[in-house]
Amino acid sequence: MAKDASIADLVRKTANDAKRLVQAQVAFTQAELKNTGEAVARTSIMAVVTLITISLFAIFILITIAFALAAMGLPTWAGFGLVSLFLLISAVVTGILTKKNASSIKGPDLSMAELRKTQETLAPAKPVE
Repeated sequence: MAKDASIADLVRKTANDAKRLVQAQVAFTQAELKNTGEAVARTSIMAVVTLITISLFAIFILITIAFALAAMGLPTWAGFGLVSLFLLISAVVTGILTKKNASSIKGPDLSMAELRKTQETLAPAKPVE
């Protein structure tokens, strides 16, 4: 009887350990997702700031530059064309920087792999046919 009680204790302890392991892995996954969310938020803020900066620059400065180019002897359309080209180049550069930052965002790959390993380990063995 004492041997049966110790086996039952071992099974209970093993089940408790497995439960704690799964809980720890869930907590790890949540922490990893939180970090990913923060990276997405930072990237989104950078993208919004980039768009606002380009807009403000266009509103307050570029019209003045276009007219200044026209005052230097260029046709008005050429002054505005050069300013538009500059805007396009600025948008491309900031877009590339935003894409680079966004590509560094990763999902919870490590915790998901560990969770799969745990599930495979705790799954009952399939009988051999």
